[in-house]
Amino acid sequence: MKRSEALIPLSREHHRALVVAKRIQALEQKPENLLITYWREVRAELQVELELHFAEEERGFQNLLSGAYKERFLGDHRELRELLAKEDPEAIIRFAHCLKEHVRFEERDLFGWLEANHSRQLAEAFLAD
Repeated sequence: MKRSEALIPLSREHHRALVVAKRIQALEQKPENLLITYWREVRAELQVELELHFAEEERGFQNLLSGAYKERFLGDHRELRELLAKEDPEAIIRFAHCLKEHVRFEERDLFGWLEANHSRQLAEAFLAD
């Protein structure tokens, strides 16, 4: 299915998130100092990128959601924000797993539901000049 024009920029940002998550997961089996070093290299930039991304999503469609979708969406954002503040290997690995699962949830489930049920509101929220 072709992605809604309103959601394409968010989907592109998801790609970067998946690259970071995959790199962290690859470092899980390496010496701990490599994981910590990589985390320190990417965390500050990632915090800015994700906060902007989350804020845009929350502004754009949080009010369109209810029930399990809203709970998962906001819960994932909350957990990812909390994990970003940590530096221990277990939290970093958890962050990568949560980020990967969150992106999959949005791309495979939530975005399709939004497109099917709220295409006009998405266009108004994301494509308005």
